[in-house]
Amino acid sequence: MMDILDAYRVRIAELDFTPLSDEAAAQARAAYAESVASARIEGAEMAAQDAAFIEMLLDMRMPQNVAMPLILQYGHDAVAAH
Repeated sequence: MMDILDAYRVRIAELDFTPLSDEAAAQARAAYAESVASARIEGAEMAAQDAAFIEMLLDMRMPQNVAMPLILQYGHDAVAAH
């Protein structure tokens, strides 16, 4: 059975988007690291699978306008899977 991350990996590979530039990808990764640090200060931590999903999006250099609908759908799918 394909897990949710594998399913999204396949889905993303089929999308037509221009990957972020090196600079934009670095900025996105820095913003993500900052949000993770802030969440930890507040006592919140992302589940490992959720963090892996975001890392996958960062590794694929997805622009925010393409990533946001996927993030919202992933959240719905992840909740439904539990």
